[in-house]
Amino acid sequence: MAQETLFLDMFSCCSPFRESGGLDKAVIRSVIVSRENQTMLVEASFPQRPPLGVLTLMENTLAEEYGLASVHIRADWPREEAKAPTTGKDKTKPAAGKAILGKVPREKSTDISEITSQSGIVTVTGDVFEVENRDLPKQKAAVLSFSLTDYTGSIRVSKFLRTPEDKTLLDKIRKGDRLTVRGGVSFNRYEGDNVIEPTAIVLEPSTERMDTAPGEKRVELHLHTRYSTLDALTDPGAAVKTAARWGHKAVAVTDHGVAQAFPEFWQAGKKNGIKIIYGVEGYYVNDVDDLLAVTGETELPLDTDFIGFDIETTGLDAQRDRITEIGAVKIINGHVTESFQTFVDPEMPIPPEIVQLTGITDHDVYGAPLEQEAVAAFLKFAGDLPLVAHNASFDVGFIQAAAERAGLAFDPVYIDTLALSQSLLKELKRFKLDVVSRALGLPEFNHHR
Repeated sequence: MAQETLFLDMFSCCSPFRESGGLDKAVIRSVIVSRENQTMLVEASFPQRPPLGVLTLMENTLAEEYGLASVHIRADWPREEAKAPTTGKDKTKPAAGKAILGKVPREKSTDISEITSQSGIVTVTGDVFEVENRDLPKQKAAVLSFSLTDYTGSIRVSKFLRTPEDKTLLDKIRKGDRLTVRGGVSFNRYEGDNVIEPTAIVLEPSTERMDTAPGEKRVELHLHTRYSTLDALTDPGAAVKTAARWGHKAVAVTDHGVAQAFPEFWQAGKKNGIKIIYGVEGYYVNDVDDLLAVTGETELPLDTDFIGFDIETTGLDAQRDRITEIGAVKIINGHVTESFQTFVDPEMPIPPEIVQLTGITDHDVYGAPLEQEAVAAFLKFAGDLPLVAHNASFDVGFIQAAAERAGLAFDPVYIDTLALSQSLLKELKRFKLDVVSRALGLPEFNHHR
């Protein structure tokens, strides 16, 4: 604006706050309205610092007056520098380092964790961990904005820049820089937090940690990098460079289950003259959970006696379908000593495709024992011996469902010959019972009976 406009001349609706922070002498610097977002940004200079609560009331008043979603007043006022300490000649000397903006007196820095909106002028020293400068082309201005931490806390440093000379600051501050910053603390509504508006910034010499342990240097054998998801952020090249600077002869990488960092370690090791030990934290993947040969626990030896059995059903669902036949043999010392066979009345029609597959008809099961009686007889025959079947989880699952319906106890140890054949007969491509029996030279038989 070529001519200064008083705040109350433009926004008379704020007249009730005339006595707050010298509002009657406040001057408008710029007003930006976004019709799309229904927001307004007002930049104004006050003769003194306006109370934070009053600014909020003024913003709400303007938003209501103009029917906007939100209004933000960016207030500026003269900042008085704190008087330099008089004790000690060196207290007023500039801080060590390269001045980027103004000059910072050499004085004790304030811990960021102790800063409040009432802290006034403070001096802090810390590391830059984020830079978010913003260009404002419509205003021919920019905002210097970066985050600083001294590891007691973190704070945003922000400064509105208008002149080309000011804008050169944007290229002078980078992530990782160690800075001493002096400025006034205020609550910034755009940031939603306390912010330091700097009057002076000094780039401090970076302090590198060293390995000062005497004697032969240790070798790091357990290093995770950013490739270890949710576990580390270490850059491979930086880690190798640090190890070399510390006088280490080697370093080992052991990321979680990945080898993506290996190329970067190879390049960094060659560049820094350090040996790379390539490793990985491997995971034991249990890939046989679906191929368990033995299920359940028993103290019986592996060469114990057992029950070989098979069932036929009306379908594949142990809850909906029913058993139509149970057949079993008792193997004692490697010989068949007893056999068991019974049809089971499923109390439902046997589907035609099952009849075609098994050869069992409704006539066969007519008058046969019901499920409860048949299963009870089978469990009495089996006793405490392990059960053996091909695809045993299917057969055991039907017996288990039937036992539950009948209120019978059934917690078997069982062996699956399907899993055994898949693990031991690697030359086979299929493991159906008839395929396995032929591979083992067993006589022909109807494997559905």
